[in-house]
Amino acid sequence: MTKLVINIITRNRPHLIVETVNNFLDNIGRDNTVLMVSVDDDDAATISALDKLNMDLGGPRTLHISVKPREDAIGDKWSRGFREFPDADAYMLAADYAICKTRDFDLKIIDAVLLLPDNIGVIGGRFCNASFSAFQVVTRGLAERMGFVYPPYF
Repeated sequence: MTKLVINIITRNRPHLIVETVNNFLDNIGRDNTVLMVSVDDDDAATISALDKLNMDLGGPRTLHISVKPREDAIGDKWSRGFREFPDADAYMLAADYAICKTRDFDLKIIDAVLLLPDNIGVIGGRFCNASFSAFQVVTRGLAERMGFVYPPYF
């Protein structure tokens, strides 16, 4: 079964991350989708909010909280999902202020990933401005070849 890891990065915004995580969890349609939050080890307020949220969730829907020292570059933080889940087939990047309102959005992402026979590619969502889409998905095949999901500095 194809595995998707959604890595939401955050720093010092516990009020935003709780709302964002709840939104994502409400719209994930697959049991094999991993929702993780990458938080810095010196961000006590966010860690506390996430721990409380995880305890309140219980059941089949849980959250993988990745607490590590703050990286020097944002690309390294987005690559945590690749380092912590090297067996995933695709890695979705998200920010603590970005919500996804599409039900079962992860099914649509996996359908797109499966169109790539060599598992090498990037899938983008609808453009939120003239420069980039709100969400990007990097396949494992591409991440393995590059050595990361996003370059440290981009």
